[in-house]
Amino acid sequence: PCRDRLIAEWQWAVGLRDGEWGKLKVQTIQAATPNAAEILITVRGKGRKARNVRVPGWLVEETLSYIAGERAGVLKAAGLVHAKQQPTEIFLVGADHSRRGKPLSVRRFQAVFAAGCIEAGLIRHVDFIDSESGLRSVRKVPMHRPHDLRHTYAVFTYWAEVANGNSEPWKNIQAQLGHKNLATTVNTYLKHVGGRNPFKTASVRDLIGLPRIIPNA
Repeated sequence: PCRDRLIAEWQWAVGLRDGEWGKLKVQTIQAATPNAAEILITVRGKGRKARNVRVPGWLVEETLSYIAGERAGVLKAAGLVHAKQQPTEIFLVGADHSRRGKPLSVRRFQAVFAAGCIEAGLIRHVDFIDSESGLRSVRKVPMHRPHDLRHTYAVFTYWAEVANGNSEPWKNIQAQLGHKNLATTVNTYLKHVGGRNPFKTASVRDLIGLPRIIPNA
């Protein structure tokens, strides 16, 4: 479903936490300025603390397409034809499930993400000992989890900001990710950056959908 790809995009292109995408409201996206390169929305993170995040215009358009297409089909299949019956959350359980039309849980998306990693071969092998039989086996487990996409956002944005002349890119990243302490941003999310930009150009800014910065404009 395009729903699953969209959720992943909200995490790697905006830096949302697992629980934050589940709180996104249809009205928020529908009220966005049409064809804007970037919009600003408010999300609630840990402790229900609100922060403003920047969202690429292309992601807004893709989300609107999901709302009008796949999501509308789910609501129809669930018999939720009247607006008052419909959930306000954007991402819903699919039409092929008994809970169709209900808000999608974080745990369900984590399971979908894990299955995708395993199918793609992004795995590691872990020793497992059965507690009853004592037999040892090796299991395949996903190498990544959805939260890793926040790290992807941080690294992409770091190099994009550096390439566009920002000497303190971590400040914008800290604000976007909602970190109380700058040390969390620098020592955890940006601990592997350094040296030369592996993307070589400022095109990473295009990749995450941010408008180009014009010097001295």
